[in-house]
Amino acid sequence: EKCEECDVKAIEGALETIFGVNKTSSDSCACGIGKFLDPRKPPPKTPGGVCKYCSHENLVLAKGVNCDVVGLTLATLPIENGYWRSSKESAFIVECQNNESCVHASDDELCAEGHTGPICSVCTKDFSQNAVGVCKHCASAEVSIGFIAFCSVLGALII
Repeated sequence: EKCEECDVKAIEGALETIFGVNKTSSDSCACGIGKFLDPRKPPPKTPGGVCKYCSHENLVLAKGVNCDVVGLTLATLPIENGYWRSSKESAFIVECQNNESCVHASDDELCAEGHTGPICSVCTKDFSQNAVGVCKHCASAEVSIGFIAFCSVLGALII
């Protein structure tokens, strides 16, 4: 079945229509493969936004984004592991310094467990950063104190 071009009053550049929805509604159109809907600063004639190509002109870093599905928006752009953005409203995508820090467990999580902040480079509570920048869960203080006590007793027995 051939896709119909949406009414220009809805979303500029959209090619897909949803069956049974008024074509002048911003919900009636979706952007095609390789594009995403950018609702920021829409032109007056197209209040629903503009379909933009997933390219360097429209995204600060086009790699790290998978635009192989119909209907993507800026908020739903799938960011690949190893890449980060500050929020779902941002088109500024950055390659992480450490790929293990930017592993997206879900659409709402931007960083791997134990990581937070800009480019997932800050450790959360109870995590500490190792030499390569990965946040690892800290051992509890009780275990550490117990281990030190054990080593002290063992050392005293050997001496």
